[in-house]
Amino acid sequence: MRLAGTALFLWFLCGCFQVQIGTSLEVLRLVVESPQWQPQWPVLPWLLGVGGLVLVYVRCRRGLSPGQTHREGQRLRQLSLLTGALLLLRLGSLGTPFTTLFPYLTLLWSPHATWALCAAFLLFPQAGTLSTPSTRTLALILALSS
Repeated sequence: MRLAGTALFLWFLCGCFQVQIGTSLEVLRLVVESPQWQPQWPVLPWLLGVGGLVLVYVRCRRGLSPGQTHREGQRLRQLSLLTGALLLLRLGSLGTPFTTLFPYLTLLWSPHATWALCAAFLLFPQAGTLSTPSTRTLALILALSS
């Protein structure tokens, strides 16, 4: 639990760097300007991620079986490792050679990456307990939505 909280905190702390990324359409060129430090982070994704961690904490304290507690802890460890790896890639994308070879890593600085990671902190630990709709139900929902 502490590892997941630390990984999420480090993600948001890294997000305090205001990175500006620019590309050129005429020439193959990608520029990452030196980041400016601004000690604030978006509130709604933060609430989503912390809410997921609090939900796991409350569920573990409310009398889950040891097997279920172990599975949720294992999912949190996997999510923490994923967050750590994405954090390393995010910091690595600040370097010019790394960014030139892998320009798509600059997408990790977008707000969408933060929203997706926070949604994962909310949904992934509870993945085994959520009710899953059948294939027919999913097909019906997709057919009605299109």
